[in-house]
Amino acid sequence: MGTQVEEIVQALRTSLVENERLRQQHQRLVDERTEPIAVVAMSCRLPGGVRSPEDLWRLVLDGADAMSGFPDGRGWDVDWLRGLGDSGITPEGGFVHDADAFDPVLFGISPREALAMDPQQRLLLEATWEVLERAGVDPTSVRGTRTGVFVGASSSGYSAGMYGDAEGSESFLLTGGAGSVLSGRLSYTFGLEGPAVTVDTACSSSLVALHLAVRSLRGGECSLALAGGVTVMASPGAFVEFSKQGGLAGNGRCKSFAAAADGTGWGEGVGVLLLERLSDARRNGHQVLAVVRGSAVNQDGASNGLTAPSGPAQRRVIGQALADAGLAPADIDAVEAHGTGTTLGDPIEAQALLATYGRQRSAERPLLLGTVKSNIGHTQAAAGAIGAIKTVLALGHGVLPRTLHIDEPTPHVDWSSGAVSLLTEAVTWPDTGRPRRAGVSAFGLSGTNAHLILEQAPDAESTEAPDAPDAGAEGAPLPVVPLLVSGRTDEALRGQAARLVDRLRETPDVPLTDLGRSLAVSRAALDRRAVVLAADHAALLRGLTAVAADEPGPGVVRGAVRVAGGTAFLFTGQGSQRLGMGEELHALFPAFAEALDAACAHFDLHLRTPLRAVMSGTDADLLDRTEYAQPALFAFEVALHRLLESWGVRPDAVAGHSVGELAAAHAAGILSLEDACTLVAARGRLMQAMPAGGGMVSVEASEREVRESLEQVRGSLAGRPDAALSIAAVNGPAAVVVSGDRASVDEVVALWAARGRRHKELRTSHAFHSAHMDAMLAEFRSVAEGLTFRRPEIDVVSALTGERLTADQAVSADYWTRQVRETVRFADAVRRLSDDSVTTFVELGPDGVLTALARGCLADRTDARQPLLAAAQRRDRPAAHALFTMLAELHVQGRAVDWDAVFAGRGTRRVDLPTYAFQRQRYWPAPPAARAGAPEPAAGDGGFWSAVEHGGPAAVARLLDAPEEDEAALRTVLPALAAYRKRSALSALTSDWRYRTAWEPVTAPDSVSLSGSWLVVGPDTAPAASVTRALRAHGAAVLRVPLAGADRNTLADAVNRLWPDPALPPLAGVLSLEALAEPGAGSCPDGAFAATAALLQALGDNGVSAPLWCLTSGAVRAVGTDPAPDPVAAQLWGLARVVALEHPERWGGVVDLPAALDEAALDRLVGVLGAADREDQLAVRATGVLGRRLVRARAEDREPVRRWTPHGTVLLTGSADERTAHVAGWLAEQGADHVVLAGADAERAAVVEERVTAAGAKVTVLPGHVEDCPDLGARIRQLARLSHVTAVVHIALPTEAGVPLAETEPAELARAVRAETGLARLLDGALTAPELEAFVVFSSTAATWGSGGFAVRAAVGAAMEALVEARRERGLPGTSIAWVPWAGSSPGAADEQLRRRGVRPLRPGPAVIALQQALDHDDTCVAIADIDWARFTPAFTVARPSALLTGVPEARAVLAAPVTQALPDEPPAALAAQLESCSPPDRHQLLLDLVRGRAAAVLGHASAGAVDVDRDFLEQGFDSLTALELRDALQTATGLDDLSGTLLFDHPTPSELARHLSAVLADGTTGAEEGEGVAEGAAAAPTAGRSPAAGSGGILGQLFRHTRSQGESTEYAKVLLRLAEFRPVYTDPSDLPRPATVVRLASGRGRDTAGGRRAGSGAELPPVFCCCTMSMLSGAHEYARLAAGFRGSRSVYALPHPGFAADEALPASYDVLMRTHADSVLRTAGDGPFVLTGHSGGAQLANSLAHELAGQGRPPAAVVLLDSYPTDSDVMARWVPELLDGMLERDSAYTPMDDFRTTAWAAYLPLLHGVTPQPVDVPTLLMRASTPLSEWTGEGDWRASWPLPHTAVDAPGDHFTLIGDHGADVARQMQEWLRSEGC
Repeated sequence: MGTQVEEIVQALRTSLVENERLRQQHQRLVDERTEPIAVVAMSCRLPGGVRSPEDLWRLVLDGADAMSGFPDGRGWDVDWLRGLGDSGITPEGGFVHDADAFDPVLFGISPREALAMDPQQRLLLEATWEVLERAGVDPTSVRGTRTGVFVGASSSGYSAGMYGDAEGSESFLLTGGAGSVLSGRLSYTFGLEGPAVTVDTACSSSLVALHLAVRSLRGGECSLALAGGVTVMASPGAFVEFSKQGGLAGNGRCKSFAAAADGTGWGEGVGVLLLERLSDARRNGHQVLAVVRGSAVNQDGASNGLTAPSGPAQRRVIGQALADAGLAPADIDAVEAHGTGTTLGDPIEAQALLATYGRQRSAERPLLLGTVKSNIGHTQAAAGAIGAIKTVLALGHGVLPRTLHIDEPTPHVDWSSGAVSLLTEAVTWPDTGRPRRAGVSAFGLSGTNAHLILEQAPDAESTEAPDAPDAGAEGAPLPVVPLLVSGRTDEALRGQAARLVDRLRETPDVPLTDLGRSLAVSRAALDRRAVVLAADHAALLRGLTAVAADEPGPGVVRGAVRVAGGTAFLFTGQGSQRLGMGEELHALFPAFAEALDAACAHFDLHLRTPLRAVMSGTDADLLDRTEYAQPALFAFEVALHRLLESWGVRPDAVAGHSVGELAAAHAAGILSLEDACTLVAARGRLMQAMPAGGGMVSVEASEREVRESLEQVRGSLAGRPDAALSIAAVNGPAAVVVSGDRASVDEVVALWAARGRRHKELRTSHAFHSAHMDAMLAEFRSVAEGLTFRRPEIDVVSALTGERLTADQAVSADYWTRQVRETVRFADAVRRLSDDSVTTFVELGPDGVLTALARGCLADRTDARQPLLAAAQRRDRPAAHALFTMLAELHVQGRAVDWDAVFAGRGTRRVDLPTYAFQRQRYWPAPPAARAGAPEPAAGDGGFWSAVEHGGPAAVARLLDAPEEDEAALRTVLPALAAYRKRSALSALTSDWRYRTAWEPVTAPDSVSLSGSWLVVGPDTAPAASVTRALRAHGAAVLRVPLAGADRNTLADAVNRLWPDPALPPLAGVLSLEALAEPGAGSCPDGAFAATAALLQALGDNGVSAPLWCLTSGAVRAVGTDPAPDPVAAQLWGLARVVALEHPERWGGVVDLPAALDEAALDRLVGVLGAADREDQLAVRATGVLGRRLVRARAEDREPVRRWTPHGTVLLTGSADERTAHVAGWLAEQGADHVVLAGADAERAAVVEERVTAAGAKVTVLPGHVEDCPDLGARIRQLARLSHVTAVVHIALPTEAGVPLAETEPAELARAVRAETGLARLLDGALTAPELEAFVVFSSTAATWGSGGFAVRAAVGAAMEALVEARRERGLPGTSIAWVPWAGSSPGAADEQLRRRGVRPLRPGPAVIALQQALDHDDTCVAIADIDWARFTPAFTVARPSALLTGVPEARAVLAAPVTQALPDEPPAALAAQLESCSPPDRHQLLLDLVRGRAAAVLGHASAGAVDVDRDFLEQGFDSLTALELRDALQTATGLDDLSGTLLFDHPTPSELARHLSAVLADGTTGAEEGEGVAEGAAAAPTAGRSPAAGSGGILGQLFRHTRSQGESTEYAKVLLRLAEFRPVYTDPSDLPRPATVVRLASGRGRDTAGGRRAGSGAELPPVFCCCTMSMLSGAHEYARLAAGFRGSRSVYALPHPGFAADEALPASYDVLMRTHADSVLRTAGDGPFVLTGHSGGAQLANSLAHELAGQGRPPAAVVLLDSYPTDSDVMARWVPELLDGMLERDSAYTPMDDFRTTAWAAYLPLLHGVTPQPVDVPTLLMRASTPLSEWTGEGDWRASWPLPHTAVDAPGDHFTLIGDHGADVARQMQEWLRSEGC
């Protein structure tokens, strides 16, 4: 019975416990769902110059009216707006006048993208940065957190102004204008991983966004939330539409709830609030400005109108918000109303407030009602957030500002129905004995309503907490405080310092430590940095003022973040000890004190006197005794190391000098503290016990010289017992220490003194590192053998060997014994560290002894990347000052310092700081008229034409003061007027597109002496003889190649036989006479065109870089007396314009000679050839020398000669591209009744037929080409006779694919030109009847100014112009029009490339207007082009200047402007000459300027200064397309034709790239420089002027492509496998001349984790290492787009395989490859966690590498396999053709398949054979492509699979696009999974 009762009681107890647990759980859930949400920060940018909440508060408290006139620069027609509607629009509103300004550099956005971005995105980015700073949160620290983004916004209309002419920003228009991207942009830029939502409910958008943010925080979806709204009015559309509806206020002001209310007044701006759960805010020490108690959102539903407000719905939403807050109406004191000032909306809102808040409350305590809209206007989507910000400010200040413009309350409201009072005056917030509370309302045009309830912040003392966990305990005050300042650019850094100066003058009493910690932990550490070390406010102000002025100042350390290598700690040896070392640090820093005391405690077991007493005592002689000096140094240095370690400063490698190496060994984990102290004590004691005497001296000489001198001294002292001498230390290239017997040392000193070399006697008691130490070695070894040694945890570079300490050496007592006796090879150790990519050396010791020595060791290094050498202590400086100076030096160059830890224990509190000093520039598209260069309408006309086009009859009548009865007549005429206006505008637009060629006299030297050799190529003709004679007469040595029409190989052989000839002077020029015929022979030889192209190629084959000049005769009409040009000779001029662009460094120019070559003409020719100017298109005539110029040919400059109208039959011929249909339709619409089409395929003909017949005309189609119809000429003549052809339009546009001349067969080139000109010649001969009114030929502007890769178009166009000129000479009609591409006639990417270069594709509508103008003006030759000269001119002249453009005023202005982009205009030869004359630092600077200038031009920056020298290209706005553009620009500038497409990935910063170019230009190789490790890859590129290296391009890759096309890939692979066997291999990673390359593709949190530092340390998420595939295109670039998705949250590295780059050995086996990559991973990741991933075959490698690392005890945290298939997969076997084709498609873009790559691929194939998946006990994710490479017809699932345990998810894209186009999406999926796994 008892047992049963006990069981019942126990059951009851259990039930009660469970009930209590459930009750508590329920209460916790309820509390979470109802927890107040804290507003922890706010930011805004509003009308009236409001830049901050403080500005807003001043504005509303002062009762200021922020409305102003319409903004300038947005292209608004104010006159039209004034005249719109019945009463016009008052041109005033609430504007952020600088909404067009933005700082894109801060956010890593290029100017191109910034221009395409909606200004609403730009305002939000800056406001978000500010709101985080105002909360005391480093904006870069939120990356990777669950921060949500909730943005209210509507369309600004900005994107509409961008389309049609996006000024090179086309690829960004989608993301720039999409509403969803407003929130997504913030998440992407700041790396936020919570919800991101854009809300558009019109005027309630931002308050709905706030409501959603509150819900998300309470629901646990996010931990922090950014909520707000933004409005920018890019167009006046809101004014226009509301004016039409009568809803716009007459004076543009919101007269909310006033009797005078007559409509709303529009405003704009941005407001962002940072929200956090109240409990989190308290825990995080964030200031709480107010709390959100409740919120609600509802809808009007089917109310009294879609846009009409609903009173019942407003009452309901208020009630719902109160219920959510758990409050009653009487608990609310005030409401920030929607209050737009409309006569409909305000009364409805007021009645709702009266019904909800106004009743059941006393008249003495009415609800106080106001709105900020009376001050700044209705900010639309941002209004709710702005109202909330104002309300938070009012709650905090306890004041309710007045509402403006209320004459008296509106009579449309029964104000007596409740207690509601309008805030017509500012009032103090009523004291109710409870927290202040207010509601905020926003009601959307769409019917969505929102209401928010805000409450005064809890008492400050209950929420404000010091910003440090141990803030309550204040340590000793710091004698000097480091204060950090940074900016993205130098200008921003100066601006930030200036802001701090202003703030300090306002608040001079802020404690320095509070200020220092706030600056360190609540502001981002950006690329440009300064640290001011100050002991007081006066010193701080001096330092900050110096930074602001960019001047040096006391206590100022300034620098820029650079891509870092590793960091090494150098531990000082004996001799640097001093009394009192460590005393100040011991008192200031507990970590130092603890470490020092621990070491001293261990030493005291071995010493007679306590070590601390000796160190802090007064007996310097005692401290200098070796038995105390060595322990003291060890203890001091170990304490310094532990202190720096506690501050996050950790080494990648360590080294030490003599006894300092034991401190280094302890730091590396080789010895425990106890064992290390035992060994050091024994070392000092035993050394001290050795007999005194002997000496040590440092000599200024090399080691070799010293050894020779020692032999000499030993010889002179032979037989004496005191003759022993040793080299004790090699401290530098000319710093060697000699140790030994006194007499011998004195002999050495005397010898070197006699040679005039300096020497220094060292203050030592013994002759260390000499035979004097031999007697102690056995006992020391015995002590060492009793200790426990371990493998080093980090690299130790031995000063005994000068190499890395091996594991065997580290644990060997013999090694440490030798280390006592043998030479200290400190110089070798420093060089080894430098070779291992260490770029930061930090000395840990009492003084900067080793710092000075290390600087000398590295002084002979030519690498422009100067190391950072810093000493932690200086003998002549206070300890804290010296230590903080060292930290500052590390920090400003980007090394990691945990400043939070530095300031820990100081009792600091966060202080308010000025927000970021944005460096804004204007980004707004030019108005259409301004873009086109069209004339502005006459003053006063704008309003009239706007009224005609938009305003209607009433508006026009009002402008004309016409009576009302005239409106009907106006209604009839307005359409015609509008049509006329449109035609006139188009005509003005296209008039500015017209250009023609002109000739102007140029000055050629009268007397010129030619130097050097001249190679003259061409047949032996009379003109050739005359030219040769003239050259020799003026001093040239002439080499003749008397060949005519020879092919490339023949010419190359002929040139090779003649040059180089050592007996001749250097080659100064090459002259082609191929186009000069015998006098009287007529036209240019037919073979001249192909021969000239062949000569250009032959010269290149022979490495001839001397300029090539081409001579013609009769090719151009330069003066009026010239005959019509010879079409064949003219083709050469077209070719010349292309050569000038493709080979600027090898092109001289083209000169047209007169038919009669007299002495004057020859003298002028020689003058041209010898001139120093850059004229390259010249004509020599009897009157002098003329240069070709491009000039404008505006239609308005002369009257039309006719109004040409098509009629009758019109013949349309040619290549029938996209333009054909537009022209055919235009002809038919304008009057042609029969269009005959020749040259179109069936598909194109069908399109033309449809267009023509739709216009009521007839169509006849003739065969497409001359070769298709041999009798086409006869048929055309018959057609002309029977159908009376009145006009012909011939469209000549060769469909070449942009192939460079160097890759084109000259004969094929000539054939293509003949084919394209053939039909034109046929038409010219066939159509001569008098009834022919127009003969129009379309060609390309490639003939006008050239176009790289389009030689055929240029030649054909030049021939067409000559043909037309000949027709004119014969009295026949003829017009040649050279066009830039029409929009849509090329792929979108091509259009975008053109725009980026300043060429705007023409819209078809305006283009046919331009055609009409050309016919009306009866033009002979005209070019039609819409050019942005500011963009086109620098791009066109980037490689060589062009006098051609100086005839265009806009281009001339650009050329005359100061050079701001560091774009040197010298050809590569001149650049090479400059480099040869430069010192290494100057050489680096010159190339750095080149890189920055080209990068600035590609990105669209105004100056090269905008490109950061040490910041990743990818982080500065480059993408894969612009990376290739920069590569191309650098190829042109340097002459390096084969720079890799992965150039920017292999060398990821301008500084790195400049160094690489320097090395390539110096020695012709493109391998990584010595010592390069992380972020230094290897590409292949030959030196300018040299033959390509064996691997550059080569034949094997071309053959692979060929065999693939022939279906012989398998057989060819066998050949490659055999060839690969001859490649050199390595069998161990240590055999490599330098560590294997690791390429950094993305930086993680902060910039301090670059290079060799522990990438996984600190708070950064584990880095991702990408295993490259083994395809021929293998390389880091494969993962570039994937890596971009991780940028800022995780570092991403790629592991390229050895052997794919030039001169790299291949791994001998798969095991060797795995060990190589394992070394790379561990070297880069240090002791932190990391993730492995790989795509395709790279995924198998990732698995194998994970297995290898696990075997080494360092498994990855996770493995991600990207679309990986087993090696025996049937799917992959079937898709081999698709895989090969995919590889070939990607060949040219990045990595051409050269000989090294093809053989490396073949070598790796057998390595993979038999490799199988290996089990690894780590989380594994398989991401499978969701789209097959081709249709799958096999059995089973085609998707990727993996046989071992894993998680599988589907990812967007196919096998290739998964990491290409969809790389960002895949990165996001990876990120989510890694987080779920705790990685």
